[in-house]
Formats: sequence, C-alpha cells, structure tokens
Amino acid sequence: MNKIINRHQQEGDVLKKLIFIRFLYRKKTVEEACELMEISLSTGHRWLDEWNEGGYEIFIS
Repeated sequence: MNKIINRHQQEGDVLKKLIFIRFLYRKKTVEEACELMEISLSTGHRWLDEWNEGGYEIFIS
C-alpha cells in the first residue's frame, strides 16, 4: 500500500511542478506563480532551475 501511495504522490508532485511552469509560460512572475501554487519562493526557483536544466524529463525521473 505504501508503494502505491508513494507512486501517486510523486505523480501529484509532477503535476504541481508542471502547473507552476505553465504559470511562468503564461507570463506570471516566479513570485506570482509561487503565491498561486502556495509554495515558497525558494521552491519555485528550485523547480524553475530543474526545468531549465532538464525540462520535463527531470520532473519525471
């Protein structure tokens, strides 16, 4: 059961990251996107850095 829960949690994390990136593509600032996603600014910058380094593939690995 824990493996199943963890697998779906990871999928949710990927979805949150992709939604965050979509906000940025829609011209939101990092600060605005963080506020909308209810995440810290440091998390937002980390997600953006991950995206810039590896794109979608880095989120699903």
